[in-house]
Amino acid sequence: MIRPRYEFDKAQNAIINGLAVRLNIIGIVCFLVGAGVILMMFVRHGNLNGLLIGGLSLIFGALAIYAGQAFKRIITTQNHDIDHLVEALQTLTRVYNVQVFAILLGAIALGYSLWESLK
Repeated sequence: MIRPRYEFDKAQNAIINGLAVRLNIIGIVCFLVGAGVILMMFVRHGNLNGLLIGGLSLIFGALAIYAGQAFKRIITTQNHDIDHLVEALQTLTRVYNVQVFAILLGAIALGYSLWESLK
């Protein structure tokens, strides 16, 4: 089945580009913060929490950059806007799935820590 191709107009591309730029900025900042935390952990002989926070920040940063690039493909290509949009949304969903998983693990760890401290 052949699907009709859709091209976003300039205003729509501007919105998508704004999202892509913001995802890249957030990704770069998270990545740099994560790298800094990990470097400081090694310099100051930090604990496992520093490694975990730094590692998660690196992962979140890399995923945000990856999602930003997926959205950027929408505006830099022709005749595949919807395909690239779906791909970008799938990537963004993966980013948030990782974050939800990390939050759940953190909540479990916090609950366990509180449970142990109340014994």
